Amino acid sequence: MYRSAHFISSKTRSAFHFFPMPEDFAVYPTRLQVLEYIRSYARAFDLHRSIRFGTSVTMASRTATGWRVTLSDGTEREYSHLVCANGHTWDPIHPAYPGVFKGQQVHAVQYRDAELFRGKRVLVVGGGNSACDIACDAARSADRAWISLRRGYHFIPKTIFGRPTDEFNEGGLRLPLRQRQFVFQCLVRLMTGDVGRLGLPRPDHRILESHPIINDQLIHHLRHGDIAVKGDIAQLDGEDVVFKDGSRLAVDLILFATGYKYSIPYVDHSVFSWTGTKPDLSFGLFNANDDRIFPIGFTETNAGGYHTLDDAAVLVANCVLEQTTRSSHWHQTWAILCADPDLSGGIRFVDSERHKNYVDNESLLVAMKRLSKRLRWPTALEALRPPSPDHVFAWTDR
Repeated sequence: MYRSAHFISSKTRSAFHFFPMPEDFAVYPTRLQVLEYIRSYARAFDLHRSIRFGTSVTMASRTATGWRVTLSDGTEREYSHLVCANGHTWDPIHPAYPGVFKGQQVHAVQYRDAELFRGKRVLVVGGGNSACDIACDAARSADRAWISLRRGYHFIPKTIFGRPTDEFNEGGLRLPLRQRQFVFQCLVRLMTGDVGRLGLPRPDHRILESHPIINDQLIHHLRHGDIAVKGDIAQLDGEDVVFKDGSRLAVDLILFATGYKYSIPYVDHSVFSWTGTKPDLSFGLFNANDDRIFPIGFTETNAGGYHTLDDAAVLVANCVLEQTTRSSHWHQTWAILCADPDLSGGIRFVDSERHKNYVDNESLLVAMKRLSKRLRWPTALEALRPPSPDHVFAWTDR
């Protein structure tokens, strides 16, 4: 993880059930604080006894009763169910452009710190939160810096009236969606101004209809001339990058913050149905093709995901328990789980590959709660228990 990375959701909206982040954490925790939080959670709930470190899964094959898993040391193990929780921000997407570039090309997955940019002319390609963070590093450290964007985005400040934006948004008036979008967009415009005057393309969609860019530092650097905006790339030409508007730049380094593939490399691709590069999953969890495999964390939402992941994990546990102890009703239960409800919350998300499996987080949480109630399963708050009271969060500021 690059050194300047911070959460884009606040600490009050970014924690597992019964395990809040410490008061002395930053409002938007650093990468080291998040790492120590996860380690402390594992200690508090005694998870290490179930983890095998330093060993990867090389293959998982379906059997009549479950899965045969092959590990990197050659060991094979049999399991009744398989939970795929390998994440989706590690297998980089490298865009292809006509021509040849003679300079250095790096993907965000390889990026660590701003020393990479010293003494160089840098172009950052991408419009997500990582792209904007890294563009700010380039603005501070590179000789010259630009960011290439294909479309316009709403740049949402990290605080509104002194409160973290997600906390302000969730604690405000519960207005109908269109009114909420209008009020929120007016607030953002009031605080950031017209981003088009800074060279940024104006958004072609309403606020909340794409993944939120929670970043006010890029606006700061644009205002001070530390970085400039370019449009989409047309081709590469030696030391130059040529853009679709006909302009060109001589750059030393291109950093691609262009996203990641949804990869589960140890499972055959045909196990899932796919829409583009995204697996089709009901509730973001259930694969209609196979009731003994559960990808978790492969659905993106518009809010902090820790409570959502807690609820999803408990749903999976209930599912396995139901299948193994009350199998006579399983077919009816599985049909309910694969119903694939509308989780958009009425939001018309941008029609892009990034948003193929995008859902409204509040709608997902409500749907999972209703699903548990319908099936008479305990929810996460009913099933999970706090750690022992003598547990102390072991954060070391380093």
